[in-house]
Amino acid sequence: MMLHGLSERYRKMYSTFCELPFGIENLLLGNKSGRTIGSLLSSEDKELSIEDKGERFPYPVQEKFSICLFSPVSWDVIPNTKIDLDEWEHVNCLKNVALAYEGTRSGLKGYIAVGTNYNYGEDITSRGRILIYDIIEVVPEPGQPLTKNKFKEIYAKDQKGPVTALSQVKGFLVSAVGQKIYIWQLKDNDLIGVAFIDTQVYTHQILTIKSLLLIADVYKSIALLRFQEEYRTLSLVSRDFKPCEVYSIEYMIDNSSLGFLVSDREKNLVLYMYQPEARESLGATLDGSLGFIMPVPEKTYRRLLMLQNVLVSQGAHIAGLNPKAFRTYKSWRKLQYNPARAVIDGDLVWAFMHLPITEKIEVSKKIGTKIEEIVDDLADIQKLANHF
Repeated sequence: MMLHGLSERYRKMYSTFCELPFGIENLLLGNKSGRTIGSLLSSEDKELSIEDKGERFPYPVQEKFSICLFSPVSWDVIPNTKIDLDEWEHVNCLKNVALAYEGTRSGLKGYIAVGTNYNYGEDITSRGRILIYDIIEVVPEPGQPLTKNKFKEIYAKDQKGPVTALSQVKGFLVSAVGQKIYIWQLKDNDLIGVAFIDTQVYTHQILTIKSLLLIADVYKSIALLRFQEEYRTLSLVSRDFKPCEVYSIEYMIDNSSLGFLVSDREKNLVLYMYQPEARESLGATLDGSLGFIMPVPEKTYRRLLMLQNVLVSQGAHIAGLNPKAFRTYKSWRKLQYNPARAVIDGDLVWAFMHLPITEKIEVSKKIGTKIEEIVDDLADIQKLANHF
């Protein structure tokens, strides 16, 4: 595996569907008469009252969420597609999911799934909704060709907890509702429960590949689940028992090997692999900006690893800092092992190209190879990385 920096021009991303057009719409609770809507709580019931705090009282600003459809050509908002959500309702997740549908050849159809939560305050149990929309084609309005597409509501019902993550697996909808993961089947515009499993604290991301589900907990690291359609069961395969405040997760495939990439609060990038017979998982870390990460062949890895070791010990570094220490795993708790291995520092080995010819020859002799072989390895990686 190899880490390397990414130029600024590749750091721009776009999305066809967004939760909040032009950022957040602010809804001011108050008016010129100094009145505002407050929330008085009685057990689980919500009772609204009007309170007069005076003209100089700083009234709160409430976030107002909505869903819009954008044109993928001009990135303009398609007219008459804006859907305003309820007051106090926040969008936690929005995803394009492929669910089972008998009317297509593949047996799947794309829908827009939205997970929400009503933020009333800490004294009221959090509850949310699952919203499912279909994108349909209609006759466009005169002079407005973008209006040929509109939202069609398929499903919208309350849930027993906040909906914090959504995904799909084998044509079924996957949702994180409170501290549970649910598998749903969309049938006759309704969601029918198929399976569920209890999780940790707060699941904020779900990734699926085939029948496997990788879930990220904001405090309790990651867990790997397996959905067995024939038995309608969702079971735990493995999980990381070390506390970790996960920010983002992603799969990484290298031929027949499957890894799980995790970025955490302490700016580490960790690679996990499911190895039930091993004592510890393979780990790789990064503290600092990240451009891209990619697998490399074993032969190339061995040669660049020797090059990296020579450059670490004998190369001149900025401010005399140690690159190996910079890439080590950062944690506020002491670990009994060092997971920072099996990763090549791309920025460091690329420094070989800027060495004087005499130093290149000397370094090549120390690792038992030729300058041409090292240059060819770096050139091959550059060609593969041009995709990014």
